[in-house]
Amino acid sequence: AIGTNRFWSFGLGYIENNIATQFRLQSPEGYDSIFPKRYGELLAAASHKGELTRDIPRADALVSSTDRIDQVLSDPYRVRILAILGVRYIAASNTPPKHVDEKMIPPPQLRPIWQDSAYTIFENQTALPRAFLVGKFEVVPEGGQILTRLFDPNFDPAASVILESAIVGFTSTEEVAGDAEIVDYQPNSVV
Repeated sequence: AIGTNRFWSFGLGYIENNIATQFRLQSPEGYDSIFPKRYGELLAAASHKGELTRDIPRADALVSSTDRIDQVLSDPYRVRILAILGVRYIAASNTPPKHVDEKMIPPPQLRPIWQDSAYTIFENQTALPRAFLVGKFEVVPEGGQILTRLFDPNFDPAASVILESAIVGFTSTEEVAGDAEIVDYQPNSVV
């Protein structure tokens, strides 16, 4: 079961924005007139080599795409955004694009878990969990610098978070104890 894990689709297998919502599937993409600026900046930066840009769609939240399964993880910025957004499942069309003659081999980090005549669903093994604990944090006060650091290959989002300002009473540490788990996910409440 997909549970609270997110999915993404692309190319000929693309599932239109917000269709997934009708089936209670979680997607990092969508269309909403109430569009969080920071989320738009994050997705736009993934399409602009990790840099803050003014070229942010007003209401469409889209992950940069491709039309080939063998290229899904070839863009390091797409890899990072899919990982930090917890995109565990990727839906791909089994019909190759018209301009492709050779067999497309998915990268080993995409493990096929379901297939029919039209689609294959892959498990993205680079995806981070939707909820997890870390003990380390970095303070980066400026938006553009935050995005640059987040997309830096030397930054490990599984081990550290980026904060805009320090939190009084907390110190960054390698040691962390405990677990994080989403036990209830509703449209207006996450527990």
